[in-house]
Amino acid sequence: MGSAYGLWPSRLPIFLMKVVLPENLDLSVLTSRYKPNFCFKLDRCKYILNLLAERPAYDRRLRESTDDNPYVPLSAAIMVHQVRDYQHYLRYLVETGVLECDGRYEVGRKCKGYRYSETYRTKPTTDQITNLRLIASNQKWVSRVNQPALESYPVLLPWLDGLELDEQAALARIELDYEKSLSSTHTQAKNRAYVRYMARLGMINRFAHNPAICRIDDKAYRLHTKLTNFWSELRPCLTYKGHPLIAVDLSCSQPYLATVLLQDFFYDGNEANGRITISQLPSAIQGRLHTKPTILTAYQSNLIEAELVGQHPPYSPFHPPSPNPASQPIPHPSLMLAFSMSKQAFEQEFHLFRTSVEEGRLYDKLGEYIQVKLGKTITNRQQLKDIMFSIFFSDNNATENFIIRACTIFSATFPLIYNIFRELKAESNSDLAILLQAIEAELFLNRIAKRISREKPQLPIFTLHDSIVTLDGYEAYVEEVMRDELTKAIGIIPHFKREEWGTQLSETVIPVQQPSGIDAN
Repeated sequence: MGSAYGLWPSRLPIFLMKVVLPENLDLSVLTSRYKPNFCFKLDRCKYILNLLAERPAYDRRLRESTDDNPYVPLSAAIMVHQVRDYQHYLRYLVETGVLECDGRYEVGRKCKGYRYSETYRTKPTTDQITNLRLIASNQKWVSRVNQPALESYPVLLPWLDGLELDEQAALARIELDYEKSLSSTHTQAKNRAYVRYMARLGMINRFAHNPAICRIDDKAYRLHTKLTNFWSELRPCLTYKGHPLIAVDLSCSQPYLATVLLQDFFYDGNEANGRITISQLPSAIQGRLHTKPTILTAYQSNLIEAELVGQHPPYSPFHPPSPNPASQPIPHPSLMLAFSMSKQAFEQEFHLFRTSVEEGRLYDKLGEYIQVKLGKTITNRQQLKDIMFSIFFSDNNATENFIIRACTIFSATFPLIYNIFRELKAESNSDLAILLQAIEAELFLNRIAKRISREKPQLPIFTLHDSIVTLDGYEAYVEEVMRDELTKAIGIIPHFKREEWGTQLSETVIPVQQPSGIDAN
């Protein structure tokens, strides 16, 4: 059976589906010892147990949980499509000591969570499902889930069928990671070794053997495929029909995209010269932006004298006064001075931030500014990235010490910009992150990828959120398109990083012919 937009690997026979189970779990022995009191089907049980590997593979919250062995929420709405009597299987597995259940269920919010009992927290292995009816049912459900994404990106998604995984190299990598975790001096890393291995083995199976889900999320409208969900450490094991790939990645992507939120045209709908504006984003995203941030808001939080607080501004410092003087309230002189100082202070701050991003040295510059303003020395790049991460994604009322420290450091360097970001998170701490992701989706999916597909329809490309992946030899062209579209939209020249995939695999990659009808320029 052929594949369709990454739903089914073309080299896989129809009668097989791979699953991940604990190596010491023999379901035949279990069912002979504890006779099920319902119509038990071995493959259906394997399907349900495999979800314990697949969910953590694609849910970062489960992979990064501080719990050594987190409960995995299993959705009844998903299971019922393949196994109508799924409740019987789950009950049986809990009663026989294979699984544990957290017993927590909240309507519309949380599914019951399950995990393997301590006996079965062993190194996982691969098994298979051969029941044709179950396989067909699963494929039909996946096809239905994928349909909206296929309709939105009919040109982009078919390329996924050509992606090939060097399974031997991928298995060797997760084996090495597993052994490293077991020998770690950190207790948590050692305890979570089997969870990590199980999730990554499930990820390999899903990519190489099983129908893969592609969907557009309903929050930021990003495209999620079997590539975006694939562990980054395994991506170098991928090729396109044996041809090495190059990933062109936008450097410092979140601060870069965030600069548009500090510019007037984004809110005012000024689309001249290809600029991106809030009006171009989905209506649900526009609804998250309740008010336009102003220099005044940021300035009042830091600098305005106490006696001025509470007076209503005659006009936003983002905009000039009304051309009709009669309709313009007469401002308080001291307040007008505050507005003038506010705008000047913001422009200086924005110039500093913008220049640092444009030079591709934001984290280095941030470290320098911290040294000058706070007398603290932070040279670790990851620590500086964590500071920016906290600014974009943390709750305004967060009480964790490391978040408070990060906000203190950033606000001392960029006080007005910091308060604008806070204002964008005033209703919900996720609003700023979702807004940035929606901007990213608009630029990479609807502008960059569509332009490349239009100019070079025979060139395979794959989106990876803030990256574009293409054949080795075409990265210069892809990077040029990315630079042009991003510069027009944001107003700042971006920087890029490149990563090679498929050049160091378990076997020598056989050179393939250049796809016909395209050139590298």
